[in-house]
Amino acid sequence: MYSFTSSNANLPLSFFLKCPVCGGKLTGSKSKGNGGGYYYYHCQKNGHTRFRADEANELFIEFLKSFKIPDEIALLYFEIMKDLFKKDDGKRQRELDSMDKQIKALEMRLNNLTDMYVDGGIIEHEYKKTKQRYEDRLSVLQLKHSQLQFQKSNYSKYMEFGFSLLTNLDHYYKEAELEVKQKIIGSIFPEKLVFENKKYRTNKPSPLLDLFTLKTNELPKIRKDFPENESEKSYGAPPQGLEPWTY
Repeated sequence: MYSFTSSNANLPLSFFLKCPVCGGKLTGSKSKGNGGGYYYYHCQKNGHTRFRADEANELFIEFLKSFKIPDEIALLYFEIMKDLFKKDDGKRQRELDSMDKQIKALEMRLNNLTDMYVDGGIIEHEYKKTKQRYEDRLSVLQLKHSQLQFQKSNYSKYMEFGFSLLTNLDHYYKEAELEVKQKIIGSIFPEKLVFENKKYRTNKPSPLLDLFTLKTNELPKIRKDFPENESEKSYGAPPQGLEPWTY
């Protein structure tokens, strides 16, 4: 008797697999027998495909090992990224310096405005209206300044984590919680996987995996894929799911 599940740690590949017969999504279930309970992946159409989940899960980790990025590619790519971040840091620092000047100028205006009010050089209504305008602008600048400083301090951390992930993909997957496992699968394999004859295949892996097949002399071409203009860059936080994980 099957008990269907969609969020079981024993079935991380549920709904990421497709049937080699009909192309439908595979689900997972637990089968109870005399020898105990075993988890299976299977097509919802009887007789199409059914296989042990524990074996498929272990072979998937072996499949991930085949995508391990070569050390020479990782090192060269890391150096290119460091160079790009260094240039980006220069632009970010100039923006921080500009904000510092604007903040100091506004603080000075607020002080002068208070002195004018105390000396009777401005009426109370105008003082309050102008003071509020300066304070609102100051709050916006201080918030942007704090965000930009925080992002600057965290870029290197995310970059180092990203390369650790690329060079130890199978390890991160094996140690991750179910939700993170599913994020890894969904990010790397946008098309469903097929498991047949104890082997995995996919029609369309993520462009990220192009890195794993690069030749050393092709790596400099990566530079062309990164925006050079300030307007094309974003200092926002990394997309959800890309943060360094802790276990």
